Amino acid sequence: MGSKTADRMIADEEQFPPTNCPVCRSQNRTAYNSVQHIDGQGITPRGSVYTAVELRPTKCTDCGQARIDRRYILAR
Repeated sequence: MGSKTADRMIADEEQFPPTNCPVCRSQNRTAYNSVQHIDGQGITPRGSVYTAVELRPTKCTDCGQARIDRRYILAR
């Protein structure tokens, strides 16, 4: 996945919609690796309550942009 110290853009996923590359808007990506699960609660940008966040490093297969897909685990 390239340099571990490189800055990566964030793409938010609130529930189930696929994320898009922030550069080219493509939904094509490499497999997630080194997924990080962080417990904690808060409010998503859309106003939903979440109880955890998953950070999933990936890379756009169309333009090569490295990014982190952030997935909110919503409260029930």
